[in-house]
Amino acid sequence: MLTRLKPVERREAVEKDSPEISVVRQCELLGVSRSTLYRKRTERGRKQSELMAAIDEIYTAHPFKGARRISDDLADRGLHAGRKRAGSLMKLMGIAAINPQPSTSHSSKDHEKYPYLLRGLSIRDWTRSGRRTSPM
Repeated sequence: MLTRLKPVERREAVEKDSPEISVVRQCELLGVSRSTLYRKRTERGRKQSELMAAIDEIYTAHPFKGARRISDDLADRGLHAGRKRAGSLMKLMGIAAINPQPSTSHSSKDHEKYPYLLRGLSIRDWTRSGRRTSPM
């Protein structure tokens, strides 16, 4: 049952003033490191989750927007994150802009293919008039 609890819930389950069982034993039973009980949560974690929620909201509405445009939209909302920060959070969330990928167009099987006639020729063989100076 204790393994089903989220880490935050397990930390909150520790009673620091309990006379029956020590904090050390409670941490062992709950599988919580004691250092996490005394460490203060930073503002960065809350800001990051706020940014991620805003990025998710923007991406859901406009999946074609990349990190640059999402960072602009965040600035419009009063949340400041640069392009690299927005991109790294998007990567962390596993999202990317929907856009054409390389090799999206392929030649038709029925289309005639023409040979490349300039292969093997040097640029120095041609004059300004477009005529060849040396014999083939």
